[in-house]
Amino acid sequence: MKIAVAGLALALSIAPAFSIAPAYADDPAFCRHYADLALWQYHKAKDIPNCYQGDNAVWTPNFDHHFTWCLGVSHGQAMAGEDIRGNRLKQCNMAAYGHL
Repeated sequence: MKIAVAGLALALSIAPAFSIAPAYADDPAFCRHYADLALWQYHKAKDIPNCYQGDNAVWTPNFDHHFTWCLGVSHGQAMAGEDIRGNRLKQCNMAAYGHL
């Protein structure tokens, strides 16, 4: 009984360390896709009149920047990055062409 209680106490003491650790999107295949899409979105923005607003951390033609960033964030954060660019492209298409 004492061993079981000690084991449970140990498990409970280390559980918080695992539960607060973020889940990273460190799958290289996913991050390569993420970076490829980010570059496609970047170039698409440059093709749409008045859409390109300059390079920054979200809009950059640097594959390694996008790939490395993706490796260090959660899957949800990476998907949010795709959404930011995707939504901007939708807005630009509506403004430039009146459709998506």
